[in-house]
Amino acid sequence: MVVSTIQCQEVFARFNCLRFNRYIYPILQTRKQHSKYHQLVWELHLDEVMFQRFFRLTRGQFDEVLSKVGDRISKMDTSYREAIGPAERLPICLGIVKDVAAAILDSMVSGVMPTPTLDDWRAIAEDFTETSPTALAP
Repeated sequence: MVVSTIQCQEVFARFNCLRFNRYIYPILQTRKQHSKYHQLVWELHLDEVMFQRFFRLTRGQFDEVLSKVGDRISKMDTSYREAIGPAERLPICLGIVKDVAAAILDSMVSGVMPTPTLDDWRAIAEDFTETSPTALAP
């Protein structure tokens, strides 16, 4: 019977995981080779137009968002698994996962959407009444 090196490594890895009472599913072991992030996102980084169509952000905007929320969406590695890093979580979850969206909002709302002052509201109202002739009509 001929046993390949790969088969021996698989048996040893499974035995080692069982010995320490942990088993990692094969699909998780190959995440770095087959995940959406490791295949698609890195290809998108090579084409700015496709990147922007996919994420609705330029690479610069994406990097800015990642730099602001990266610490908030980071998870710790454990002895059982390697955590999905923020550079991988953000593209997968952008606009979908609640905690990523909340971190983006918390990090960027003060710079992008400052709270209007009373004078700002007055200027907005004045601009509205000037540009909309039916604004004051009954």
